[in-house]
Amino acid sequence: MNRIHNAEQRSRARSQAGSRDRCAAFVGFILFGSLAAAADDAPAIDRTEISVLRLRPQAAVMDERLTLGDVLVFADAAPRLAAELCDKPVPLSIKAPGKTELSRQQIETQLVALGVNRSRVLLNGAASCAVTLTAPQPQATKSPEEDKVEALIVTPENAGTTTLADAIRRKLGDELAGLGGAPSVEFEAASRDFLALTSPPFEFDVRSGRSSGLGLREVIVSLRRDGRTQRSLRVGANVKLTRSVLVATKPLNVGGYITRDSLELTPRVFTSNEELGLTDVEPIVGQQVQQFVPIGQMVRQKDVKSVDLVKRSKPVTIESDGPVTIRATGVALDNGGFGDSVRVRIGDGKKNRREVRGVVSGVATVRLAEGD
Repeated sequence: MNRIHNAEQRSRARSQAGSRDRCAAFVGFILFGSLAAAADDAPAIDRTEISVLRLRPQAAVMDERLTLGDVLVFADAAPRLAAELCDKPVPLSIKAPGKTELSRQQIETQLVALGVNRSRVLLNGAASCAVTLTAPQPQATKSPEEDKVEALIVTPENAGTTTLADAIRRKLGDELAGLGGAPSVEFEAASRDFLALTSPPFEFDVRSGRSSGLGLREVIVSLRRDGRTQRSLRVGANVKLTRSVLVATKPLNVGGYITRDSLELTPRVFTSNEELGLTDVEPIVGQQVQQFVPIGQMVRQKDVKSVDLVKRSKPVTIESDGPVTIRATGVALDNGGFGDSVRVRIGDGKKNRREVRGVVSGVATVRLAEGD
């Protein structure tokens, strides 16, 4: 009897365990189905919308004005985001001259305070940025050489006559007209007596020698009087050019972007054609710095590289030329750098949509030609 009783107890225990296992499996099935459904309903993250910022290991700035563009690299960020954040100030606890260190946590706090969506913006790079603050430099004064060059800008002293010096300056000025700026000419002392000759009564046939451009030149002059050639001269001259070029108003760190307030036009004297600098700020606004440029130094074309200011499928601001200025928004259909021609879609509904073409004129900005 005891055996039968024990067998019945073991059978009932196995039956209860099986029921518990089936119940657990059913509950697990329900939970798994709910989680899967929730995962299907969750919106997928569009990785193409994510901007990546990188913290620099070091940066140098003038005075106490530090911006996010000085400490962050925006190479993998959306152009509009870079334009909005680049000039935002970063609080400092010390004064120039001096050194300090900013942690990644401090920059993250600054980004959150500016309303940056951290789910769309990632911060990588160095763990901290060592910042060097330099005291502002006193405003540069003109050197005696620059004052001398300004005094040499040529205008004939007497409208009725032209000296040989004037004729040579005018000839060289015409040759250098394509460079812009104001040329100046210094003559060798040996030609001083001939440079004072005037027309009339003489006639001057001025020709350039073998060399051209800026620097030391030789000019060949034929002197004629009463229709006859009196003499042929070779006149040595040192040709310089004064023109306004773009210089950095603050240190331009590698990886940063050029902004209008980071540049200014300053007159410089050039003695050769090797590097004449840049004179127009608009074409390089938004370009990326690829070589460090200290404050006060001339910005060269090789110091920056072109990047797309307008990106495909991204919103842009549309401006129009003409007597009335119109501003609107659209969506870019092409990538483009400054001066590139791109297509833009405007209008909301399918019936109202139309495609126009314009020229990239700034960060996320396209200018339409008159009549479009």
